[in-house]
Amino acid sequence: EELLQHDWQVGLRERRTLTILALDINELGGYNDTFGRAAGDACIRRVAGVIAASFRRGSDVVARWDGGCIVAMVRNSDPATVQDFGAGIAQRVLEQHIHHPRAQRQKFVSVSVGAASFEPTGERAPQSLVDAALRALQRAKQDRQGRVAVAESSEIV
Repeated sequence: EELLQHDWQVGLRERRTLTILALDINELGGYNDTFGRAAGDACIRRVAGVIAASFRRGSDVVARWDGGCIVAMVRNSDPATVQDFGAGIAQRVLEQHIHHPRAQRQKFVSVSVGAASFEPTGERAPQSLVDAALRALQRAKQDRQGRVAVAESSEIV
């Protein structure tokens, strides 16, 4: 959160776009019920490693946000490529073939991705970027598992 505050100020001053990707492990509760919480935590760490490896710049940040949700903050990003980038991460997680017997899709651990990308303004708070990404994530999870959704302008408040 402190880093988001800092980067928001830099983005505001330098007119640079910030992107937040919110990634959630689908059906993590079922995974925990089957294998136990310790295995669930190991699964989260493994998925986080795949996500972190997808980012090449040292300025990109990946962190556990809440439960099985992982957020990534990307500075000076291209909003047009966010959807493809999120889909690529979701595919790399699926390609790990982490067995998940209760998964509705392909019996492997998968993630849903919500993303928001915009240039900071004085009228918005940094949390608005995170909130927009989380709303997009909820939409991605409702539509179908393993999907990527990018925040629409109406979701950014």
